[in-house]
Amino acid sequence: MRAKMQIQWGDAMLNSLQPIMQSNLLRILVSLFVFSIFIELLTGIMLSLHFTPSSSMILTDKGKPTTVKIPSKVVLDQEGDTLAMPGELLLREARQQDIKPTISFVSVKSIESSFPLNIIRMIHRMNTHALLAILMSIILMIIVHLRDTTLFKGMWFLLLVLGTGMSLITWTGYILPWDQFASTSYSVVSGFIRTGLESFGVSFESFSSGAFQTDFIARLFSIHALLLPALMLLLLFYIKMKLQTQITYSNNVFGYGFVVLIIIMGIVRSGDTTLFPPSDAYVPTIIGIEPAWFFQPLHGIVSALPADAGILVIACAMMIFLGLPFISSYRLRMIALAIVAIATVFFALAY
Repeated sequence: MRAKMQIQWGDAMLNSLQPIMQSNLLRILVSLFVFSIFIELLTGIMLSLHFTPSSSMILTDKGKPTTVKIPSKVVLDQEGDTLAMPGELLLREARQQDIKPTISFVSVKSIESSFPLNIIRMIHRMNTHALLAILMSIILMIIVHLRDTTLFKGMWFLLLVLGTGMSLITWTGYILPWDQFASTSYSVVSGFIRTGLESFGVSFESFSSGAFQTDFIARLFSIHALLLPALMLLLLFYIKMKLQTQITYSNNVFGYGFVVLIIIMGIVRSGDTTLFPPSDAYVPTIIGIEPAWFFQPLHGIVSALPADAGILVIACAMMIFLGLPFISSYRLRMIALAIVAIATVFFALAY
């Protein structure tokens, strides 16, 4: 078994990949992917310096919870001093019916209220979409061009792990602000998994107990900003080392053009309000949401099917993906991939 794995990454693997690696389109995609990774890391580090990951409520000096108001005009106190300008955050003692936002939400709202920081946030957000689209394009090229299933297995599994990791990083990033979009997405996904597992006799309590008591958002931030990125970078370095690829940065027109385009898009979109109203710190608010394009198929399965049937569909799709390298016939492999693609489009539209 070990000898077979070594053969997959030997000269035969490199020779099989050589026509693909010499493709101008793949060179451009790999270049854009590397530049996109750099943008995501740089903007993520800058945002993390101003972000406070906590699911706790903000308390007044008397220890009472606060609520957030965003006034449309100048707010003055009794002495005529300015408390808040239009659009700024105003914290007040919460009444019983008020939503008590998390420290996380207030932190992200403060970033959104700052023009320079919101530009960085929008660059980070727009680049996430580009990064996933580029990665999907690279994976599709590998599937279409690498027809030798013996040499295909190692590369396919590495790319599958990379795509899954990137998707998890993206999803945890959407949860961090804990606005109504984040709380709805988390509640739908966790409820779907809980119901599905319980229908198969598996308890979900061991995974979910104590989430909020142990600062759930702080744990998610550790996964989003530290654990998963470190694992993905190690995996990318391993792939680069095995494929012996070289990327030129000094003369890379497409890479630098991509950076300029993302920065322009971030500046143009910096005036947009992307945050939803805050969700309560302990009672998640559930609303109707429209997920990002890369999560629409999963949300379509969650909303269109019962939990147990949805888990079966997702499990079948995962088995097809995992089994693609073991299908010896290239035509059968493309048929299996087409079935997954048609189902993906169907559930995305069903949502």
